[in-house]
Amino acid sequence: MKETYCNGSNGTEVCVYTVKNGKHNWPGGRSTVLRNDPEMRKVDATEIICKFFLAHPKVHADRGGAK
Repeated sequence: MKETYCNGSNGTEVCVYTVKNGKHNWPGGRSTVLRNDPEMRKVDATEIICKFFLAHPKVHADRGGAK
């Protein structure tokens, strides 16, 4: 399940992912295969994080632009 909180100060956004019946390992990572954890294989945390940061580049307050 994904929850998104938008329109924070300076256009910030927060996304929260919850994996029902998930365990304490990296979603989509190697350990999900080794531990036979089908719920955690449904989500690829690395891909989600990369897409998020590409969509939200860091903005330097002193320059007003992304770097």
